[in-house]
Amino acid sequence: MSRLYSVTVTGQAVTTILDLVELAPADDIPIQIVHAHVMQGTDFSDSAAEILRLSFIRNNSTSGSGGASFTPLLHDTNDAAAATACEIRNTTVVSSGTPQVVYASNWNIRLPWYYDEPAPGEGIRVDQSDSRIALQLVAAPADSLTMEWTVVFREI
Repeated sequence: MSRLYSVTVTGQAVTTILDLVELAPADDIPIQIVHAHVMQGTDFSDSAAEILRLSFIRNNSTSGSGGASFTPLLHDTNDAAAATACEIRNTTVVSSGTPQVVYASNWNIRLPWYYDEPAPGEGIRVDQSDSRIALQLVAAPADSLTMEWTVVFREI
């Protein structure tokens, strides 16, 4: 399906609360979150097990900071580049406005965490009036985790 894009980050040491991915839709180009995947590759023993909270938070008027810009990757190389602005690893998280936690879940770090849209076309929708959406690690891990994550979205 066309107009699909990925934000993929690998091998990142994470020690604090952060916005893993922040997406800001362009004017008149809403987006839908299709899939998200988060995992870590350093703590697997029972004694290192943690439950961390991950949330999609929409409607923040102030962008996060402390991270980096990211150019979303095309799924279909014949598509145009994404119009959606993207940032990764913001250590000062999105804020202001009227934040809406539209999806929240606990993550047992010993297993991968997934979000998949309930049915095609029914993923979390965000348009310019919502300002932006972030996949946020809501609680800091007890110790450094080497993490990777992917968020797939569709421009509609």
